[in-house]
Parts: sequence; structure tokens; C-alpha cells
Amino acid sequence: MSAYFAHEADFFSPLSLALLQDSGWYWPNYRAAEISPFGLGAGCGFVRGDCIVDGGEVPDYGRGFFCNEVYDGTTPRFLCDPSATHKAVCDLVENGNPPSSHRYFANASVGPLFDRADWCPIAREGTINCADGNTVLVFDQGFVAPSTLPEETYSPESKCFERVDGDSLCLTAFCSREPRVLTVQAGSEMFTCSSDFQVISFTSSIGTPVQFICPRFSAACPDLFCPANCSGKGICHFENATPYCECFDPNDSSDGCYDSLPKSPEKCERDFPAPSNDADYHRRYISFGAWGVIIGIVTVYYCLS
Repeated sequence: MSAYFAHEADFFSPLSLALLQDSGWYWPNYRAAEISPFGLGAGCGFVRGDCIVDGGEVPDYGRGFFCNEVYDGTTPRFLCDPSATHKAVCDLVENGNPPSSHRYFANASVGPLFDRADWCPIAREGTINCADGNTVLVFDQGFVAPSTLPEETYSPESKCFERVDGDSLCLTAFCSREPRVLTVQAGSEMFTCSSDFQVISFTSSIGTPVQFICPRFSAACPDLFCPANCSGKGICHFENATPYCECFDPNDSSDGCYDSLPKSPEKCERDFPAPSNDADYHRRYISFGAWGVIIGIVTVYYCLS
């Protein structure tokens, strides 16, 4: 389950597990949950504000999640998708024609191909998986290979890094809890991302100067921010410098409240009189069921008529 549909945004989220648990048929292992990085840690502005402001600018709370580069039909520039796991092209085009309520750009015809995210442009076209290099079409018009460097690595440990100029890169990267940094390997050199959108420079082995941008830490390493969203059995203190879970069960010391039992549902305040005998019991609930069937039939009749 994710905030928008894309094959690269499939996350087995804590919400999916909670839905299965609430069915009464499953007891999920929340340690297996994956947190969607889309909007994670971006603040209230991400929820309440516009994705594009001032006629075409991506606000700070939207950096890494939204984009503003219009595809003009020539060679596209590859950015990174919101999960920082795929290279991708911004899905913004000249003839997007968004409704008047969702026109974020000075040019009213500019809009994204994907309209189910409030017409917010997202880098989701022509994705290249940093894990294995698999690709898809760019705007359904074939594939345009981005520029590459010898330092690039496609592996399960690779993440996507946008560049100040040029196409994005897939580089090996590791999340560290203590200290909270993202360690990046480019060829034989090692670099440390210690803050969001930090710019790091190096010179490629072919002599090309490179400046890459560190992704938002909560997007690149979402599992380090209140694992499994506290499994729905605690409160995430995201305001803390190091976000952590405060479990409802004071005896649960796990970092994701994995060892807690779910809270009991609230007791229904309305009391029904107890049946005087078994016959009365069955009569009452058969009556309730019959009325339910009748109401359902009447509703279907009016909906079809």
C-alpha cells in the first residue's frame, strides 16, 4: 500500500498488516513491515500546502517528492523517484491540461500525466531500478538511456542520487543508525550524507566533475524513523532529533512496539436487555436479521429503479 500507484512504490505497509489483523484471521509480524517514504517526515506543509508554489517552484516540504521539470519531447533528464530507489523522469508535460482548481504553473496547460495525486507532478516516468537496472518506457515512446559513469553500481544496496547538473546516479549506499548518516560509495571513494540535500563533489575516473545531492534521509532510510510506525501500538515522537516509539505497553522495550498486544476496543455503552430464555434470544436475533435483509432489499430496489 502506498500513497500513489507505481510498481516502484509497492510497500507492505504497517497499515496493510493492521487491516489483515483486524479481520481476525491473521496475526502479523510487524517486523516485516515496510514504511512508505512518500511524505515521511516532511511536516504539516506537505499535507496542507500545495505541491508546487509561486507559479512553478517545489517548496522545501515537497523536495524529493515532487518535481517541476517539463518534458519537451527531446532527451529527458533523469531525476529520482520519491523512494530514492529508482531513476525516473518528471511526468510533467505541456499538454497536461489540469483543471482550474489544480493549476500550479504560470502556463495553465502544464500538468502531470498522473492526475490522482491532486495533479502534483512526480518523477515516475521511465523508471530505472537501482537494484538491477531494469527499465520501463519513457512517456510510452521508447527508452532513452541516461548518461552513466563508471562509478555507478546497480545492486540491492544501491540508491538514487540526483545531480546538480546531468542525470541522476545509482550508487551503493548504507543507512546507519548510530550515527544517523547515509554512507555512499562512488567507485573507490566513500562519502557521508549527514544532512538532507547535502551536495557532495567528486571527480569521476574519466575526469568528469560530479556533484550529487543527498536524498531526504527519511526517504532513503525510512525504517530508522519509528520502525513499522510503532506497529499501531505506540506514539511516534517525530519531533525528537532521533524519532522513537513510545509504546502504549510500558513493558514493551522493542523499538517498533512489536511485542505489545493490540489495545482492546472501546466497550459499547448501549446495553441491550438480556433474553429471558433461549427462545427469546433466537427470536430477537432472527428478527434483527430479517429486518436487515428487508432494508437491504429495499435499498437495492431504490438504487436500481
